[in-house]
Amino acid sequence: MTGELLLDLDDGRAIDPAVVGAKAAMLARARRAGLAVLDGVVIPAAVSLGALAVGSQALERRNSGFARAQVTGSLLDPDLAAAVTAAAAELGNRLVVRSSAPIEADGPWAGAFASYAELSPNEVELGIRGVWASVFAPDPLERARSAGVDPAAAGMGVLIQPEITADFGGVATVNPAGGVTVVAIAGPPAAIVSGWEKGQVIVVDERGSGPEGAVEAIGHERVAAVVDLARGVASSLGAHHIEWAEAAGRLWLLQAQSRPRRPVGSPASTRPAADESAADPEMSPAKLAQLLRYEVERRSADGRSGITKWEPVLYEIVSSRGERAEGTPASPGWGAGQVRLVRDAADAEQVEPRQIIAAVFPLTNLAPLLWDAAGLVTIGGSPGAHLFEVAAWLGLPAVCGVDLEAATGMSLEELRASDSLIGAVDGDAGEVSVLGTGE
Repeated sequence: MTGELLLDLDDGRAIDPAVVGAKAAMLARARRAGLAVLDGVVIPAAVSLGALAVGSQALERRNSGFARAQVTGSLLDPDLAAAVTAAAAELGNRLVVRSSAPIEADGPWAGAFASYAELSPNEVELGIRGVWASVFAPDPLERARSAGVDPAAAGMGVLIQPEITADFGGVATVNPAGGVTVVAIAGPPAAIVSGWEKGQVIVVDERGSGPEGAVEAIGHERVAAVVDLARGVASSLGAHHIEWAEAAGRLWLLQAQSRPRRPVGSPASTRPAADESAADPEMSPAKLAQLLRYEVERRSADGRSGITKWEPVLYEIVSSRGERAEGTPASPGWGAGQVRLVRDAADAEQVEPRQIIAAVFPLTNLAPLLWDAAGLVTIGGSPGAHLFEVAAWLGLPAVCGVDLEAATGMSLEELRASDSLIGAVDGDAGEVSVLGTGE
């Protein structure tokens, strides 16, 4: 019975994402490939189905908070509780409990579900219930609504591992040409992936060279080791994006994600030429913005709103006439639309399809807004934030580190209240152009 309720990462069944969820399965494969992955055990996704059914019923009766309370307040199966207690005692005194859902194989779910750190063995059971309950949090429920899926249907695996005291941590992404973007920070990577901190962004090309100043800040040997780990994961597992940490001089792989599959109808990385027959190139931005809104309204009834025929024209006009600001590329592609600054829930309610979402930090609770957006621009954060993983999987261009006040000539409060700016986002070059409509 225990073998059905709790699996070691080295168990042959743990490489199946349908059994243990995407996160745990990737780490199990990595251990088999000889990569440095911490010991761990995982509760299979199917074990959660009873608790998630309780949550789904509670959600139908009342709301998200009630559903989470019902799941958190439920008790674990006695056999599972006993197995978890024994395994936790062997793993150490400080543990981390992490989500591992089958649906997390796709990037739109990056950062959606809960993880709990610095738990004692006696607190692990509460962490497990918390991970299950996070399926019914507002963010994943909104993402599920946008994606047209039931987040509880496939279950929620739970990964339990020792927690290390990280001296450095971050993410690394291998591009198709073999170059690697490393984002690093002193301490654990949580502040980077959550979107609050920028860290050091180091782009190492396929020849192995990168910016000297940033490399020195993190350390040449450390950067080289992270690049080697990222390329090794890409080669052996086909995963392009990793989360890593270094503790006591040893580098560990914490997570690995496959390369995004660009959705049908999403922007291509190389922008098309504007259709000269679609509109007079001298047409005012205000008129084009009106045409764009009309086209979106006409098309948005059929699920996700894709590029309209006016958007390439709008992009060319804004990028050629507008005020240009540089930032850091965070997700490839291009897009154009009205700029909408989002700072709270009230702002989020004003977002319309094919707008450029602007924010101070790339926080994961913005993810549900990205499904129908034309682009994403943030002032803070780094390409290592989970929100940019979501953007990349949706084919949404994104740029971070943009001084929006300098680019627009407005304070953030003025920009928040404005409906008169349209923007063009080039996620490959890390450039954003803005132009007033005169409305």
